[in-house]
Amino acid sequence: MVLALTGTPLENRLEELSTLFDLVLPGYFPAEKTFRDLFIDPIEKTGDEKQKKLLKKMVAPFVLRRKKKEVLKDLPDKTEELIYCDLAQEQKALYLQLARKEKSRLLQELQDEKNEQAVLHVFALLGKLKQLCDHPALLFPKLAHLASGKWELFVEILQEALASDFKVVVFSQYLGMLDLIENYLKKHNLKYAKLTGSTLKRFEEVQKFQTDPECRVFIGSLLASGVGIDLTAGSLSTMTAGGIRPKRTRPPTGFTALAKAGGCRSLSW
Repeated sequence: MVLALTGTPLENRLEELSTLFDLVLPGYFPAEKTFRDLFIDPIEKTGDEKQKKLLKKMVAPFVLRRKKKEVLKDLPDKTEELIYCDLAQEQKALYLQLARKEKSRLLQELQDEKNEQAVLHVFALLGKLKQLCDHPALLFPKLAHLASGKWELFVEILQEALASDFKVVVFSQYLGMLDLIENYLKKHNLKYAKLTGSTLKRFEEVQKFQTDPECRVFIGSLLASGVGIDLTAGSLSTMTAGGIRPKRTRPPTGFTALAKAGGCRSLSW
C-alpha cells in the first residue's frame, strides 16, 4: 500500500492532484493530456461544476482530510474583514480623467462587431483604474508624491499592527505596490522579507520571516507567494483587492496556511 501526505493540492493546481494519484494509484486517472482536457481546463479556466462533481466523486473514496477544528479545537477562528476607503481628491480626479478619456473610444470599439479586441481593451482599462485605486504612482511614477486613500489606510493598519507587536503579511498583485511598500519599510528601518517572481532564495525569505523576531513584515506578490508557503508566524494578513477574475479574489493559500495557525486576522483593502 502506498500512502501520500499532502497539503491542499485542490487549492493549488489540479495537476498536482493528478501527480499524487499517479503515485498512489497508477493508471487510475487518464493520461496527462486527457486529464487536462477532461478536468484541468474546464475546472480551472471556466469553473465547470459538472466536471468538479465528477472529479470529487472519483477522489473521495481515497482521500482522508483532517481539519483544524478536528484536532485543535482550542485555537480561535480566523477573522476576515473587508475595509473600504475613499480615493484621495487628486487621485479621484485622475481616475475620472482616465475613465472619461477612454469611454468614448471603447464604446465605439464595442459597437463594431468585427473588432474582436474591444473586450480586451475594456479589461485593460479596468486594470489601469484598479492600479490608480491602489496608488497613482503605479501608472504615473512621477506622481509618487500624490496622496492615495488606500495607501494611507495601509500605513495606518501597519503602524497599529506593529505597535501591537504583530507580525504582518502583505499581499499585492502589483509589483509596483510592493516597491512602494518596500521603500516605506526601508525609510522607517523596518526589517522585512520579500517574495516575488524574481526572488531566487524563496525558502530563505520565508524562514527569515518565520524565525527572525526582528523581521516584522512579509511582502509578497499573489502569483509568487499565493501558494505553496506557510507563514504561520504572522498574526495579521493584509491584501489589496484581488484581480478581476473571480479565481483571484479568494485569499491566497499562503494566507490560508497562516490562518490555520489560529487567531489570525485578515484585512482586504
